Amino acid sequence: MKLTRQFIEILLDKSKDFKDGIFIPNEVELKLSEIENFNSIIAQKLSEIEEVILTKKNFTNDEITKQEEYKVKLIKYSFENDSISFYPVALKNYLKNI
Repeated sequence: MKLTRQFIEILLDKSKDFKDGIFIPNEVELKLSEIENFNSIIAQKLSEIEEVILTKKNFTNDEITKQEEYKVKLIKYSFENDSISFYPVALKNYLKNI
């Protein structure tokens, strides 16, 4: 778990200059070659986990009538394209729960 936390913290550090969206979270894309000590085993595990990044609630008379959650994979990566993409908000939420 410690290595997973460190890997996520590296990604969040690399994305700290990107701004989160106001209403809809932004996705960050980086080059894999920018990530020191890229761990493909941890990346594979994280690419299988979904996290909620947005919850849409509909109200009627102050009561929730409908609630929809928008989930994404924690990360997506491709060796062919030398890229990794993720939503920082999803990684931050995941870190809170591990």
